Amino acid sequence: MEEGIISFAIAQWQQHPLDEFAGYGTLEQWRRILQQKHLIGRDTQGISYGNVSLRHPQGGFVITSSQQAHLPHLAPDQYTWVTHYDWEAHTLCCVGTFPPSSESGTHHTLYQVHPALGAVLHVHNSGLWHYLLGQGWHTDPAIAYGTAAMAVNVAQLYGAIADPFTRPVLAMGGHQDGILSFGATVDDAGTALMEVLPLAYSS
Repeated sequence: MEEGIISFAIAQWQQHPLDEFAGYGTLEQWRRILQQKHLIGRDTQGISYGNVSLRHPQGGFVITSSQQAHLPHLAPDQYTWVTHYDWEAHTLCCVGTFPPSSESGTHHTLYQVHPALGAVLHVHNSGLWHYLLGQGWHTDPAIAYGTAAMAVNVAQLYGAIADPFTRPVLAMGGHQDGILSFGATVDDAGTALMEVLPLAYSS
């Protein structure tokens, strides 16, 4: 599967723009920091990679819309609110002008891991990805990104530990250079990622 290709089906889509949502400013600040560090952006084929999301107070989560992450600034209507995801059918319901990120199913699964989990960042970094693989904390390399199987695998990994916040950064074994970071807040998710990022450049 190529980066940016959506594999889920949208069961219900209310196509109208989102108004500014709680936490938008902080989420957008971190998205720009990640861009500056080349952790999200656009590859040589012109495909946008990486995404950020935030739990919505009315349920579900708000996530970068598909193929928008590389843009220097995103208005609220360039995010999409995913209100429901069904991993068995691999379908979701959403509200927004654009379809949500192809990795929405995995974001949904992380929000189910713990009720205090409030934000998820999906970035790319080859050095950190290889480091995390070496540490053994990664999804099954045979499972492609954006699939229902990836969502299930993430649920299995975090279901096996008592406190998910002791492992807030995860390599996606079947998604080259793909890394997930999460926290109770966007600041927590970003800080967790920044704390391990130097390991990408260690010998």
